[in-house]
Amino acid sequence: MSIAVVGLGCLILSDEGVGVHVVRRLAEDYVVPANVDVIDGGTSSTELLDQLVDAEHIVFVDAARTGGAPGTVVELQGDALPVWFRQRMSPHQIGLAELLAMISLLDRAPRASR
Repeated sequence: MSIAVVGLGCLILSDEGVGVHVVRRLAEDYVVPANVDVIDGGTSSTELLDQLVDAEHIVFVDAARTGGAPGTVVELQGDALPVWFRQRMSPHQIGLAELLAMISLLDRAPRASR
């Protein structure tokens, strides 16, 4: 099983970059199994297609406006994470939506984890 953990965010903004910080810490402080790719996605979107198209599972780490308290972890998968969002939750959402749409169009959508 191949897993990609992708951190999204912009380190320039003072309230952002959480995903990038998480994946950097993960790569530096933990022994990551060989089947797990830890990717600093920064503010990239469709540029990540080649790195993600073969992943069976993808975990995106990003800040998102969910209505919950800051720091609340929210898991969205399958139909709960539509390819085209109606409400903007993350500054990287448009690029992320396009990336997920391209992976789906290639008929390579990652599997749900449960």
